[in-house]
Amino acid sequence: MKGRLTEKYIKGGENYLKCEVWVEKQDGTMVIQGSGTVTLLAQLQPQLGRISFLHPVIISLKRG
Repeated sequence: MKGRLTEKYIKGGENYLKCEVWVEKQDGTMVIQGSGTVTLLAQLQPQLGRISFLHPVIISLKRG
């Protein structure tokens, strides 16, 4: 599986990433492709002066 980040943005205080993903055979032929939007859940840690990102959650996935 391969992929690339196509967009990142903040909406309503949430951090979002849009990406394209695909699977290729050994000869480089694309088998399937799709796109998805991921939100990164953040946890404010004021005592450390930073924000930590938790595991991403896929909120939409589109095949095509």
